[in-house]
Amino acid sequence: MPEKNFNILKSRKFTVNKFPELNNVYNNENTYVIFPSESAINLDEFRELVNSNENKIGKCQEEALDDSNIFHVILIDGTWPQASGIFYTNHDLHKLKQIKIDTEYKSEYTVRTQPREFFLSTLETVSIILSTIEQKPKIYDDLVKPLKALCEYQFEFGAQPHQSKEYLIFKGLYNKPLSKKYRNYLTKNSKFLKWSAIKNDST
Repeated sequence: MPEKNFNILKSRKFTVNKFPELNNVYNNENTYVIFPSESAINLDEFRELVNSNENKIGKCQEEALDDSNIFHVILIDGTWPQASGIFYTNHDLHKLKQIKIDTEYKSEYTVRTQPREFFLSTLETVSIILSTIEQKPKIYDDLVKPLKALCEYQFEFGAQPHQSKEYLIFKGLYNKPLSKKYRNYLTKNSKFLKWSAIKNDST
């Protein structure tokens, strides 16, 4: 990709004062951030918005390349604690509409322990977004293939597959202390419980 087509911004705080070029992005009504809030829309809903927007642009070719008429999706990259910290310390992100990855994909990045069941790596998240919007599952398969190969290579040299922290907790295999608040949160919000119930009903 030509360098003129992208900018790389490195920081923990992405304010307009620090990066003036973000002002138009933050103030664009079509800018979304990937974050699983209660008000977030799912990917199928977002795809419908994108398709509707493309139809409108198709009727007005002169506006097709206008930055205000296209969608921007902000994906925070980092470990889960890092990504959460970046979101909560960047108040401009709180003003944006949000998208959640509400699917039953399980991470292929099994050489690391995910905090929650169905939490995904950055690569997997991007792959799911693109394959869902384009309605082409092969996009996900092609993009995640190197990640699978990486894990398989490490397994060949003695690495062990990891279950999520959430899975270990509910299976009684997690030995570190947990706060009462965190236990209550998992009991109310665990996708693992919902997935287990569905699996049990189908057997």
